[in-house]
Amino acid sequence: IADGLEDERSYSELNGKTGVSLEIRKQSGTNTVDIARAIKQELARLATEIPHDIEVTAVRDSSRFIESSVRDVSYDILLGIALVVIVTLCFLLSVRATLIVATAIPTALVATFFAFYLLDFSINMMSLIAISLCVGLLVDDAIVVLESIHREVEEGRELKEAASVGTRNVATAVIAATLAVMAVFLPIAFTSGLIGVFFYQYGMTVSVAVALSLFVSITLTPMLSSRLLKKSGGHKGLFALLDRAYVHLETTYVKLVRFSLRTRWLVLLLAGAAVAVGIHFAGKVPLAFTSSTDRSEFLATIELPLGTGITAARRVVARVNNTMQGLEHINLVFTVIGSGAQAKANEISFYFGLTPKQQRDIHQREIMDRAREVLTVTVPEAKHISIAEVPWLSGSGLFGADVAMALSGPHLEQ
Repeated sequence: IADGLEDERSYSELNGKTGVSLEIRKQSGTNTVDIARAIKQELARLATEIPHDIEVTAVRDSSRFIESSVRDVSYDILLGIALVVIVTLCFLLSVRATLIVATAIPTALVATFFAFYLLDFSINMMSLIAISLCVGLLVDDAIVVLESIHREVEEGRELKEAASVGTRNVATAVIAATLAVMAVFLPIAFTSGLIGVFFYQYGMTVSVAVALSLFVSITLTPMLSSRLLKKSGGHKGLFALLDRAYVHLETTYVKLVRFSLRTRWLVLLLAGAAVAVGIHFAGKVPLAFTSSTDRSEFLATIELPLGTGITAARRVVARVNNTMQGLEHINLVFTVIGSGAQAKANEISFYFGLTPKQQRDIHQREIMDRAREVLTVTVPEAKHISIAEVPWLSGSGLFGADVAMALSGPHLEQ
């Protein structure tokens, strides 16, 4: 054991203030949000024990984007439910009928969350997107059943008999339609590879939700119809205006259908042209594994010439900080020198935090392009400069670039 000085091989700072960085990675299979909340509670406890001149800051927190995304999707689901109810009311022109149909949404959703528990699912981006997609599908079967029952009621049948006969008339069609939807989404859940990992909960959520909506439409909907539905006695006010508009729309539609039947070759020609145009432009749509997401954060790496010491690297960091903090919408610069197992002093890693996307009118991509130009001018001696989004999968060994190329062979010289 020797008592002496050790060479400085690493360095970190936040917005120009020197500090010590600690990176915490979750174990595989654990929940990111739960771990982040536990860490924040522990940091709050440590803040009361450490000296007042030491500040503990959570610089990079991947749970923030997850929680924000969940809140946004949850709001979209509630908005979708409200719009579905409004649209249903405008077309059914009956508050009672709308309540019967709207009951199918929370009933099927609550049952879907119970299925989450049985299948050991979590409330994440894929499952919430599946639920937001299902909001409109959940009322389809109920509307078909309700319309059939309402037609029987208008023909003079007693409510209970109308509910039974109306449901029986469309049960086969409703079951076939639901099975068709499940036939589309259920195979997605069993896709192999990395895609299957992402879409398993998505496909299962949609399939379970529409199956439950089918059960609700042939059980709960007829029961409520037999209790609440009544024969229409005419419409007044706004409903009367909408009813006249629908009559006009139906008349126009009948004329259009008759015209299409008379000119069937023209219709077939237009349909074929539409398919051809769609195929043409489909080939021009770019392909990507995931879309570019504005998470209000991005990464950068600067590789200096081999042999650059920690002191020279710190001078580069000072130049970058002064330049980058002057860019609009960049409010956090976190820097680490010598990170990783090899602790290379010539490699500098940056994490940039941006203002929330709701408070700016430009996309994160534009800010990243500006940052790339600024870094190229600020650090002309750099061998390599990389800028990329924060990867969805941490620890994968990939920097997150759009294209990655690996060369291998028996002879390095060749």
